[in-house]
Amino acid sequence: MDTYYIQAVNKKIGIAKKLNNGEIGGSYYEAILIVSSILSATASILWPGENIDRKRFVELLIQYNHTDDDFSNISIPLLNESRFLTKEQENKILKEYNSKSFSQIFTGKEIDIPEHIICALCPDVDLKKLREYSYANIFYKYIRSTLVHEYSVSEYASSYPMTQRNAFVSYNNNLNHPYRRICFHFDNIINITESIATESALIIENTPLHKPKEWWLEGVKMVT
Repeated sequence: MDTYYIQAVNKKIGIAKKLNNGEIGGSYYEAILIVSSILSATASILWPGENIDRKRFVELLIQYNHTDDDFSNISIPLLNESRFLTKEQENKILKEYNSKSFSQIFTGKEIDIPEHIICALCPDVDLKKLREYSYANIFYKYIRSTLVHEYSVSEYASSYPMTQRNAFVSYNNNLNHPYRRICFHFDNIINITESIATESALIIENTPLHKPKEWWLEGVKMVT
């Protein structure tokens, strides 16, 4: 279905790809700004309203992304930096990660964990707090928002991967940073954006959704 919305999204995605390839002096920064604007606009059309931008952005990435790249996964390196876990929870969740050498370059598949596994290991973990370290919230907070407001990614993120391996997420290590920085690979983000646009198009062409009584980011349990 080639709707006005899909036409607009495809045009912007085409521009983003060219910018990421370096055309007209472009870079990952400009490309991701455009991609983020597509996602933000889509979320705001689906769930209009004020003071809910982060919640609906995250909701979009969780509910409407049907690729193999799961935005609900928890970033173990950033969770490690958060220091919100109890010592007992750290021993159960972070034991393997903390035994790794800082010289190793990880992809998300090699170190990050789905939230249901973390909840099985630690049933008492604060789910709302845990989801702050989901890929969805990290992308909003450390990539999208810092690019919009500061024209740079966060100090906890990177705009370039240090691995050539095919990955959705990888982690950079750098002597100037005492922690690993997350990188969302551009090709995967583009594929996800196209998938979300296709999934959202029918709804957008009809009527906005009612706002959820609880947002995923607030800790509501997923229905499986």
